[in-house]
Order: sequence, then C-alpha cells, then structure tokens
Amino acid sequence: MLKSFLIDYLQQEKWQPDGGEAQSPIAIVTQDTITQTDENAGLYFSFEKEVCNFNNNGQNLQLLALGEAILNGERHVLMQVHFHSEAEHTIDGQSFPLEGHFVYQNGNGELAVVAVLFAEGEENQEFQQVLAEFDSENALMISAELLLPENKSYYHYTGSLTTPPLTENVKWFVLQENLTVSTSQIEAFCALHGKNRRQLQPLNQRTVFAYHC
Repeated sequence: MLKSFLIDYLQQEKWQPDGGEAQSPIAIVTQDTITQTDENAGLYFSFEKEVCNFNNNGQNLQLLALGEAILNGERHVLMQVHFHSEAEHTIDGQSFPLEGHFVYQNGNGELAVVAVLFAEGEENQEFQQVLAEFDSENALMISAELLLPENKSYYHYTGSLTTPPLTENVKWFVLQENLTVSTSQIEAFCALHGKNRRQLQPLNQRTVFAYHC
C-alpha cells in the first residue's frame, strides 16, 4: 500500500487556495449560528449496497460506496468517504480526534460534504472494520450509513475542500450528534494514515446556520 502522500500537512502555509475568503474548516460557535426552520432543510440518506471498495488517490484513503442523499432539498450522489485526524472542525472550541467526510455531488457538479465528528469513547465496530481493511484495500462488507449518527441535526455553511486545490463553493453539513471511537482506534488510524488535519480558517463574513431535527 502507498504509504507516502502528496499533501504535506507540515507545510500548509505553502498551499495555494483555489479561491478567496471562504475556506474550510472553521471553528463553529453555536451562539453565533442562525437557526434554519425550513421544513425541507432536513438530510436524508440512502445507500444501495453494503459492499464498499477502497481507493488510494495518493492523498487520502477513500471508501467508495453507492448512495444518494437529499441535502437541504437537493439530490446528491455519494462520491466517497474519507477521514481526518484530528478532526478539522471545532464546536465551541472543542476539538475531536477524528472526522469523517461523506463527499457528495449534485447534478451540476457542485460538491457537498457531510461531516461526522467522532469523540473519544467506546470502540466503533463499523470504523474497526474500515481500519481492518485499510492496509489491504480489499472490498469491505459494511453499511456506510452506520458511520452516520441517528440524529441528522447539523450546522451548515459554504466553504471549500480541505485539501489542495482547496476549491470553494462547497456546501458543508457538520452533524451535531457525535459518534465515538476508542483510543486504540485513533492510534491505529494515525499509524496507518498519519495526522491529516487542515488548520482552521477565518470565517470572514460567512453565516453558519443550524438546523435541529
């Protein structure tokens, strides 16, 4: 398996954003969010198969699965799932050891990312299966939906990819409910992948919305 990655997280100051002042990740401050009340703003997920495959693009180990989602009233197709350690977003100053990104694309080619924050706690059986297959990159029998929390309340803002080319106009949905991973799982991920967290970016003039199920 390819062990070296093209992205150097120790020299992020050399990354050249493909955009302006709407970069990700950000520090979410809940008291500054605006509540979203549109009844069509919920998130709905479906996954077609339980067989997932791995792809190593030289930047990230990606979990490939078939699925769709309705995100804020718009249909999107699942592209891939990957993880970052430590987590890239913070909530009210709280950091998390792991963050999962479900990357989607709509019919116009626009990207959306559903982010899941993992707190340190009990072992996550589904994530353990992912860890077990990362090294061999074999097909994996798992339901990707089990890597999402039951409650789909979220924070929403417009940002960017968190890896070069850092393209903007990406719609972010950071789920409010956390899942857990154990200390040993965090250590195992870092041993396989290394730490791959982009530094927090200025919010600038953007608004962060909150939707509560």
